[in-house]
Amino acid sequence: MSMSKADNLVEAITYELDKNVHGEANEKITKWLNELHALADEPTPNKGKGEYKVTWEIELEASSYAEAAAKALEIQRDPNSTATVFGVFRENYFKEVDVHGR
Repeated sequence: MSMSKADNLVEAITYELDKNVHGEANEKITKWLNELHALADEPTPNKGKGEYKVTWEIELEASSYAEAAAKALEIQRDPNSTATVFGVFRENYFKEVDVHGR
């Protein structure tokens, strides 16, 4: 199986970190990390219509399971809520998506 560009960058970063070299290695690592951040915004090979798994998590205090679920639902339905970040999975890819772009 061929490695993706992101996999190659992770391998290169790991190698440089293992060398524990300063100066030029730090510049290389910074460049690679910037490339990884850019890759995170690229569409995945399996983009388009299909099945996605979407998750949302919140920690809150409640007196029961039902109350916790009701509070979470209330927060999600609030149009002024800042709880708009979801974890989105498709096959072997994951991305956090803020639906309000905050």
